[in-house]
Amino acid sequence: PFRSHPRLWKPDPLVSSDILPLLKVWLAEKNTSHSDESYDVVGVNNATSNGMTTEENSIGLVLDLGSGAGRDICYLAEELKQCRHSLLEQQRQQQQQQSKCMRSIHFIGIDNHKGSAKRCLPLWTNRGVHDVTESCNIDLNKLHRVRDHFMNVSKMKPQTSNQSTILCIFAI
Repeated sequence: PFRSHPRLWKPDPLVSSDILPLLKVWLAEKNTSHSDESYDVVGVNNATSNGMTTEENSIGLVLDLGSGAGRDICYLAEELKQCRHSLLEQQRQQQQQQSKCMRSIHFIGIDNHKGSAKRCLPLWTNRGVHDVTESCNIDLNKLHRVRDHFMNVSKMKPQTSNQSTILCIFAI
């Protein structure tokens, strides 16, 4: 199972105290299995707790505006990846019917600094979250570029038919 590694740094308190617990709740709610309804690993069949509808194969997106070296993204990705593995293990131990593992959370760090991506990738690779993270170079002061990016974010993985749902956007 995936385990997060000890850190020599701390995430921003907003990330660790507010955002992470909310995303864990979302993840846990979506992992609860009921015999009369069709649930899957990171999502529920067409409705979430806040009333938003989502497609069965959606990807939850978390965006960090001004991500810098990507530590907050790394922290969230590690903690939620570990949480997801724990929830899957609980399902197996309870011998629940294995659900479709189609939904996931993907983390995108957005920064205008050209060296941001070069700093993020080694950290994310070493911490084992490079498969759920990506970095984008966008000048947030150029609103047309921001708009174009967010309009196309749901098409980020054209080789799949998965739809993306933005779960969280934060800037610290």
